[in-house]
Order: sequence, then structure tokens, then C-alpha cells
Amino acid sequence: NPARVTHGAAFLGQVEQGIPTSSSTATQFTRKFKRDIGSMTGSLVLLKEDNCPPLYWPIGRIVQVHPGADGAVRVVTVRTQKGVFKRAITKIC
Repeated sequence: NPARVTHGAAFLGQVEQGIPTSSSTATQFTRKFKRDIGSMTGSLVLLKEDNCPPLYWPIGRIVQVHPGADGAVRVVTVRTQKGVFKRAITKIC
């Protein structure tokens, strides 16, 4: 009976509608995201550290981006209080 849908079930239905169903949609989102990262020079970021909790991750500012052979940004140079570091884009947030 559709009238008996609970609030939780309705919420889950809304969440499912927001998930891309085809891989092409997910790929388009990924490409757009990678393109926008190149304009992040000067942005504040957190440097992810494997050996400490997120509360203690250092804060830094992106000073330079380094694109890969395909033009997508793979590595960034970040300036922190303790120096300048090169980090993979997967290790910042």
C-alpha cells in the first residue's frame, strides 16, 4: 500500500534518486571535479596523515598544482607552518 510508506523509506528513496545510475554520469562528475581542482591555487586544505586523527591534520595553502600527462591535477605543492610539501591530490581535503 503506497500510503503506508514510512518517513525512513521515503528518505531512502530520495537518497537513491541522487545516486548516478550509469557509469557515464559518474565519469562526467569525476572529470568536472578534476577540472575544478586546477583553480584551487591559494585555497586552504587539510593534509591527511595516516598516523593521526583528523583533528590533528595540518592546515596548509596550495601554492602550485602539478597536472599529470592527461591534464588532470595529480599532485599539489602545499605551504604549511612547518614548510613546503608536495602531496598527492588524494592526500588532501
